Amino acid sequence: MDEFPTLIIADDIDTVLDDAAVVSLFTFDIPNTASKVLLTSRRDIPGISSIKISGFTVPEAEIFIHSRISTYQLDPKPFTSEVIRTIREACDGSPLYIDDLMRLSRVVEPKKAAQAWADKRGDEARKYALKCEWDDLSMDAKSVLIAAVVSDQPASFAELQSVLAFSEDRLLSALTQLQTLFLLPNASIVEGEQRYHINQNTKRLIMNVESSSDLFLRIRVKSKALAGTLPVVGRDIISQLIRQAILFTSGGNLSKGEDLLVRAIEKYPNAADLYGFLGYLYRGVNRVTDARIQFEQAAKLKSRSEDTYSHWIKMEIGAREYNNAVRAATLGISQIPTSLKLIHLRLKAKYRVAEDHLTRLQSEEAERLWREIVEEIEKVLRAPHPAKPEESEINASLIKRLVICLEHLGDMGELNKRFAQWCNWHKDDPSIPRQREVFARRRGSLFKG
Repeated sequence: MDEFPTLIIADDIDTVLDDAAVVSLFTFDIPNTASKVLLTSRRDIPGISSIKISGFTVPEAEIFIHSRISTYQLDPKPFTSEVIRTIREACDGSPLYIDDLMRLSRVVEPKKAAQAWADKRGDEARKYALKCEWDDLSMDAKSVLIAAVVSDQPASFAELQSVLAFSEDRLLSALTQLQTLFLLPNASIVEGEQRYHINQNTKRLIMNVESSSDLFLRIRVKSKALAGTLPVVGRDIISQLIRQAILFTSGGNLSKGEDLLVRAIEKYPNAADLYGFLGYLYRGVNRVTDARIQFEQAAKLKSRSEDTYSHWIKMEIGAREYNNAVRAATLGISQIPTSLKLIHLRLKAKYRVAEDHLTRLQSEEAERLWREIVEEIEKVLRAPHPAKPEESEINASLIKRLVICLEHLGDMGELNKRFAQWCNWHKDDPSIPRQREVFARRRGSLFKG
């Protein structure tokens, strides 16, 4: 920071000034650098030079108030010159406060609203204004506003519907009420999907006023629960589209999720992840041929999504198309060479191919595949023992497949060695006792497990 002077703008620092670390940053740390920081606050902060920015003058306030009258569709008659001056004085000319007061004028007569604001002043007046508006809302509208506030990012129509379990008509009715009162802006459209970018000042105010209410707490829990069921897909446009498709399909609206993805692919034909998720969607309703086409296209575009390949492989195994599964896994590993999951699925599919050869009395081909599987698993086992629980499970499964292949090949020395390793590494694996019994029955004293 010392070498590269930077201008930083910290907006509305009042929301965090009680944090000692933040105060220390602005009063001690930053002044010792070459950087300049501009922060906005309605408080004086000791040790920081300030520039006083006055509120609106009377003519400026008049222009602004008339613009709000038009925006909020208010009756202009009560807003006489005297009332406008009263509003300006009550709000100290602050555009933020004037805007809130003007919205309050939808439910309280303007002169009374200005007087109430003058009596309470500042943030307390804003809380009072919000409570007056809040009391005028239906329970559905309150629920929708809270759901929009607790979302980590601008909430979509589908997310609000999923969190609240509202029908489309019910949600639209609540949104209309909120937009009529200007508590929630009209949705911006992201690739045909509505998203509600709630004003940050309004968001903080609602959280300040309502965060302890039972309704707020219930909806926040539902919102976080929903977020926990969704994959982490990032924040770019492709990720947002996939997230919306997930919400539609998980809510039972398969056709809407499919339509969203098909239209997105038309616009972004090189986005591999869109094809991969559409394949996953088709797999879920057993449209294997359609799913295969989408997975193939994702692979052609060199998708690096492990999930795309794993869903494709599992679909092919479920359809008993084991050679297709091996090919899908090989394509995935070519893009993600370190994926233990894809390596495991490839070996699983390869083992099924060997079983097919054996049933067709093609024992030499089966033995060739068993040897390949042994070589590939031994290569994996030479790597450091995995620490992650899910990788440990895969490791146990690989050793199990290894000893089974070694038994098929009659390599008892290596089988005994690897079986002991399996018992040592995964002593709680429930497969061990059963496999020990099978080997003892088939190999007698040659098996030392």
